[in-house]
Amino acid sequence: MATVQPELIAVGSNRTAHALDCSGAEAAYAAGTLVALFRPHEARVHAVLRGHTARVNSVRFAQQGRLLVSGAADGTARVWARDGDAWRAGAVLGGHGAPVVATATHEIEGGVATHDIDSAVVTCTAATDGCVRV
Repeated sequence: MATVQPELIAVGSNRTAHALDCSGAEAAYAAGTLVALFRPHEARVHAVLRGHTARVNSVRFAQQGRLLVSGAADGTARVWARDGDAWRAGAVLGGHGAPVVATATHEIEGGVATHDIDSAVVTCTAATDGCVRV
């Protein structure tokens, strides 16, 4: 009997401007309501992050790849933390009344900024211990 070895296992990406980010030898991309983590040198998706209830529009690595922020059409941003070779769910950031379309991080203060389709910007930092809608 012949054996079959998979050459590539992948998850399709959403078609949005901020749906992909890279850090070191890893790429994160939006895939439906999921975030897929891909290692190009291994040619495989090695993790899929679940938690958003609507399409993910934006992903952004932070802290030299130790954190990942995703923003979605459900009006939330989620912070994911690397735990060895795995990822765990962290904070869920709200404050938007519309789909989040972009995420950004501030390396020095450890902050996160998100932007929605209604032009609202929400910033969150550990220093303020919360989020502020701008």
